[in-house]
Amino acid sequence: ADVHREGNENGKEVIMNAQFNGDASFSRIDGNTYGGENAMNFFFRSQYDQLPNMNRDINNGRPFARLAPTFFLLNSYILRDANGNALESGPTLRSTDTRYNKWFTSVYRVNAPGANGGSNAAVVGDTSIWYPGRELSAAKLAQIAARKPAPYRVFQPSQLTTQFFPTMNKYDSRARTSVGGFSIRPVIVYRLAETYLIAAEAYFYLGNSAQAATYLNVVRERAGATGQKQLMDITASQVNIDFILDERLRELVGEQTRWQDLKRTVTASGASQLLTRVRNTAYAPPLVKNSAGVYGSNAAINIKDFHVLRPIPQTEIDRTSGAITQNQGY
Repeated sequence: ADVHREGNENGKEVIMNAQFNGDASFSRIDGNTYGGENAMNFFFRSQYDQLPNMNRDINNGRPFARLAPTFFLLNSYILRDANGNALESGPTLRSTDTRYNKWFTSVYRVNAPGANGGSNAAVVGDTSIWYPGRELSAAKLAQIAARKPAPYRVFQPSQLTTQFFPTMNKYDSRARTSVGGFSIRPVIVYRLAETYLIAAEAYFYLGNSAQAATYLNVVRERAGATGQKQLMDITASQVNIDFILDERLRELVGEQTRWQDLKRTVTASGASQLLTRVRNTAYAPPLVKNSAGVYGSNAAINIKDFHVLRPIPQTEIDRTSGAITQNQGY
């Protein structure tokens, strides 16, 4: 989908956005003083500038590396049958659902031969970093290591860290004028695809799973590769709240809806989706160390029941002279 293409923030699928631009009279763009700026282009960017043959530049962005994708998110773009079995493998992984390859940067190109211990023989524009999204054979890794004029760095899934990971690129801002500058792009708040997802959820709660599937398939077919759109279709029997939440994850990744989605929904047994999923290591794997760093989180062992509500700012409590009290646990 081109809805997140830079310059398309006021496109026909956009229902509401927050306006930003490159005029310093109206938007904070310097990248240094904070307050009211659009810094969304920083948070999802992995630290490519710490790797061989790469320097920070405008095209690749300012790498804050605050938000890394989970394995569950990355693997959710693999096409599966009704029983959850993968229908793709090897190089075809995540190729039927085009959202992964459009919204995640998995290849970086050389922009500074010799930088960070790289090779002076490296060619600008050649591959520098690759996140293949699958484990590679020893033969393939050896081929890359022996590559001329220079090898490139590979991060297999088992090597992902909170520093190096596929970057969600919906907010890339390449038209700004300084390497460290804030984004000059408007931020999309609501868009057409979400209305279909809302309608699907509503029909599910009304007991009409067939109509819910119809609305879900509109979004899914739109994301399907050319000639493979029908493979994205699901049936009414596959519709449940977990599938709807997972489809919202795939479509709205990074658009600041996830916490609210999990907080407002419950499992089939009535348990909080937020607590259930965060405590499930299939969704939130624990922090582990590998040769390149650490990956995962301590969320599963740290989340408490009271975290389904967020703390009320003390300034708001003070303004009511104590009529409002703090949420339990804070």
